[in-house]
Amino acid sequence: MPTDLRFDANEAALIVDLYELTMAASYFAIGYNDAACFSLTIRRMPPRRGFLVAAGLERLLEALEDYRFEPPALDYLDSLKIFAPEFLGFLGSMRFTGEVFAMPEGSIFFAEEPILEIHAPLIEAQLLETLVINQIGMASLIASKAARSVLAARGRRLIDFGLRRSQGVDAGLIAARSSYLAGFAGTSNVLAGRRYGIPVYGTMAHSYIMAHDREREAFEHFVALFPRLSTLLVDTYDTIRGVENAVAVGRQLKEHGFKLQAVRLDSGDLVELSVKTRRILDQNGLNDVSIFASGNLDEYRIQELLRAGGARIVESPSNTGFLGVTPVGVIAGQTTEASANKQLRALSARLRADPRVLWVQPLADEGIPADLRAPDAADQRAPDAREH
Repeated sequence: MPTDLRFDANEAALIVDLYELTMAASYFAIGYNDAACFSLTIRRMPPRRGFLVAAGLERLLEALEDYRFEPPALDYLDSLKIFAPEFLGFLGSMRFTGEVFAMPEGSIFFAEEPILEIHAPLIEAQLLETLVINQIGMASLIASKAARSVLAARGRRLIDFGLRRSQGVDAGLIAARSSYLAGFAGTSNVLAGRRYGIPVYGTMAHSYIMAHDREREAFEHFVALFPRLSTLLVDTYDTIRGVENAVAVGRQLKEHGFKLQAVRLDSGDLVELSVKTRRILDQNGLNDVSIFASGNLDEYRIQELLRAGGARIVESPSNTGFLGVTPVGVIAGQTTEASANKQLRALSARLRADPRVLWVQPLADEGIPADLRAPDAADQRAPDAREH
């Protein structure tokens, strides 16, 4: 039996709920197939959300270009013994002949606003309903969460680490693509890197450290092979001792013309450990080494960490992963104030461009620098905007 992780293009037409097919069969039987318009909207904003971000359009359009019921798909439908041969014959010759009107990916949208519309003969439009919602809904959910994280991180680079916790392989690809669309710098997902040209990132796992007799030995073995990918996980045993081991290896790298890239914190009090780690690195002349922290964080926790850590944490390189829709990482370099806010300013400009953005909550209350907020949150509310 072939590996079940595969997804064959000739199965795309079967990404459909059964009732779409039975409705289509009924339309066919009674001769209903006039022009129709199906609109995709959301009924209400999720709690504490001032905006959403559209995503998933390109993947959907690629599927529509090749949309057809191939013989294996028709054979399966025939085996269900519920569809007339004439209807199956119709499906076999059907191609998508309609038009798609949609917001560009990355657009800000709101409740009761069409994200996408399909104008097509009724049967075609009906059969595409499941696929459209599946692709646009998931991708937009991830992109919206990612955009909020970009805002919370205040210009720090964000990395998607969600593959192992995503709800299936395709969800992992959607998460990597959608988060990159929303401003992330890269992903750990190698297949997403290949498919979409997204920069790939990675560190090491606790299992690698535990496979060695000594933590420092593990560090030395890794950097000997990957001196330019030297992010060392320091919390497998004692975090402070791990940082000291990393410092020793960092000095060795420096003697050979290389640089220790980062140390990674994955547990414990991230604020306290980040401060202590920064102090140890700086005292040993490793001021340019980043601190990379991860572990079940969302945009609220990212903001909390930055506030709790004060200016020192903000100025120091750090990385924070969150598990919300998908885990991510935030990498902050020691940059100027202007460059540190580059991503935030870009997204903020997009949000400002639409007066319907509800700046009161969550945006104005979630750590956006004062100069990036709307001048008067109350004045930014659209006449028909709802509380959320």
